[in-house]
Amino acid sequence: MMSKTEKLWLELEKSNSFASGIVMKRYSAESISDAFAALLMPEKIKSIAFRFNKKFSNDFIIINNLKDIKIQFIQDKEQKEKQLLILSLSDNELTDIFAVLCEDLFQSIANITIESEFVKTLRDRFEQWKELFERVRNKELSLEDQKGLFGELYLLQKMIIATDKSLFCVNLWKGPELGIRDFEYNMWAVEVKTTTTHNQQKLFISSERQLDCSHLKNLYLFHLSVEVRTGSIFTLNSIIDNLKTKIGPNIQAMIVFNMKLLKAGYFKVDRKKYAKISYEIRAEKYYQVRDDFPRIEEKDLRTNVGNVKYSIIPPENDKYIVSFEEIIKSIGAI
Repeated sequence: MMSKTEKLWLELEKSNSFASGIVMKRYSAESISDAFAALLMPEKIKSIAFRFNKKFSNDFIIINNLKDIKIQFIQDKEQKEKQLLILSLSDNELTDIFAVLCEDLFQSIANITIESEFVKTLRDRFEQWKELFERVRNKELSLEDQKGLFGELYLLQKMIIATDKSLFCVNLWKGPELGIRDFEYNMWAVEVKTTTTHNQQKLFISSERQLDCSHLKNLYLFHLSVEVRTGSIFTLNSIIDNLKTKIGPNIQAMIVFNMKLLKAGYFKVDRKKYAKISYEIRAEKYYQVRDDFPRIEEKDLRTNVGNVKYSIIPPENDKYIVSFEEIIKSIGAI
């Protein structure tokens, strides 16, 4: 699904095919901030532009080394005290990433009325871009990371179907943001563990806080058992495509979802690599973490001990097993 920024680039390209220099189109008539989709012609270099007072130029010295993005300042022809900040993509292979970041940026400054806050928000967002563009040049997701991401997206899809609240559910997903647990909201959380059938009982816990429910009303553990194979309908690509179809009508939810995929390390340039691996769902179980559920909590550790990694074999008795429906009901905000 094409983003609004991509549509604007296409419109600019069609209507300015013989132009040279910079052509721009305001991102939104409702937006208070001066933000534009832009093309550098005749090369058709995808860009975005922002208009603000010249006195803020020094605020952007820190981002001059932004990877794969060219930055330039141009005098605004209409207002002498103002200038245009132009950000242009250097590598067309990264267009989809650039478009996602642009959408996120446009949304973040849409309602800012104070110019100094507008500039600060731009600068802070650009700092996040550095990490994302650096990450895309590294290796694709490992097999373990692919499997983990698939499990999180599988649960996210179930939540969206059950609640019909895509933005709310996408905001619950904290895995890509390095949250303590994969899904969190107020006093509620779910940790997802995806295993293959070769070792489906042992679950690896990454820290003493992951299954610590000291500050939570409800903490759940979702165990998804899969078989890695070829030919199944479930791939990392397919579940992402399905989610985008379901989220599609909610523009804000789509922007947040796409941004989180980037933070998780999923980039379209690697889609062919992820198409080779598919998953067969073998079993899914949900546990409520409470009472004597096997785990290590922060209070169990001696002084100066931390970053504990361990494994558990979840109990099979009905004392801790709950249904997916119970988990959804326990969120409390739907």
